[in-house]
Amino acid sequence: MANIVIADRDPTLLQRLAAPLAEKGHQVIVFEDVFHAWDHLSLGGTDLLVTDIIHLPGQPHGIALANHAARYSKGVRTVFITADPDLAHEQDVPALTKSVDPQRLSEMLA
Repeated sequence: MANIVIADRDPTLLQRLAAPLAEKGHQVIVFEDVFHAWDHLSLGGTDLLVTDIIHLPGQPHGIALANHAARYSKGVRTVFITADPDLAHEQDVPALTKSVDPQRLSEMLA
């Protein structure tokens, strides 16, 4: 099973995404605080990072978090989520909307 890190400031979204993935046997760790996610990603061993493209002011954005994860976890995949699909287009990154179905994330791991 996969080691998954989910970073977003919305606790409801974190639970909605994490619970079904954990039920399927994945190790899921959630972070509302990007700095804690950053520290955890430094340990390596992450298979999938799910993160918002933009975090609170003064915090690393999702693209920086993904680049950081890639330095410590070879082959880590990143799924960006956003409430603003236009922002993903502007940043030139593929992203799912925050209404993403947790089942879709699970299928991405297969």
